[in-house]
Amino acid sequence: MIIQVRPSEFGKTCPTPPRVFQVAIGCDASKYIVVKGFDYNDCPRHDFFYIIEKSYLRHRPNKNLRVKYSWKKYGCPLKVDFRTNFHPLLELHNENGYIENVEVNFIVWEIHGRDDYSFNMTMQKSGCLNEAQTWKSMTTLNKHLPLEEAWGPQNYKHCFSYAIGKPGDLSQPYEIINKSNRNHLVWPMHRTGMYVFRVKILDPNYSYCNLTALFAIETYGVIPSPNGYLVFSVLFLLMLLFCSILTFSYFHYMRIYKHLYGSTDKRKQKNN
Repeated sequence: MIIQVRPSEFGKTCPTPPRVFQVAIGCDASKYIVVKGFDYNDCPRHDFFYIIEKSYLRHRPNKNLRVKYSWKKYGCPLKVDFRTNFHPLLELHNENGYIENVEVNFIVWEIHGRDDYSFNMTMQKSGCLNEAQTWKSMTTLNKHLPLEEAWGPQNYKHCFSYAIGKPGDLSQPYEIINKSNRNHLVWPMHRTGMYVFRVKILDPNYSYCNLTALFAIETYGVIPSPNGYLVFSVLFLLMLLFCSILTFSYFHYMRIYKHLYGSTDKRKQKNN
């Protein structure tokens, strides 16, 4: 963009001031964001496959989803205890390295469609005066758009004004995160899993760029619940073994008793 400026007055010290200067407005392609604490060196460098059960997926498909984990795309997954909530911290980098911490709002979503996680803050606890935007409301409103385009800086509206939005259920999870709002990702309590998230800057005033990044979380620590059929089979085998031992013991003692009783009868007959 080129802007021409014409001074209203000319001073003696600068009789012919420059009237044209250039202002660059746009996306600095050298800048990008990363999630703090993730790298490509803390895990085996190989791809692998894992299964996501269909009941954990957003659209509830008819079959489980087999996913390939690409080490080159996602880096090393961060292992997190399922009882530990996770708060992503973002950093702005360029080709020379770290620039600053990202303070503004951002959103996350699981790229393979998992929705079996939540957030520890509600809209009310976050200070919302009206119902905040959520993935459910934004995808419903923008059904014609792919998921990654349904919500972003182009249509972001905050919930901290009565003039913006509408009253609603403020007990819903608050799905917007920033460095200082103490909003964390919460994991299911009865299973572990692999989650691959994409994070996107939501604040339209932070950058002209569409700043996104990927990070992976692997939860652990849940003791798997026993399979019902396996428990029944083990109990059945134990009962069968117990009954077999009882039966064997009964016939064994009957045999001993008959032997002793027969010997006593023979001695009595000899004595008579």
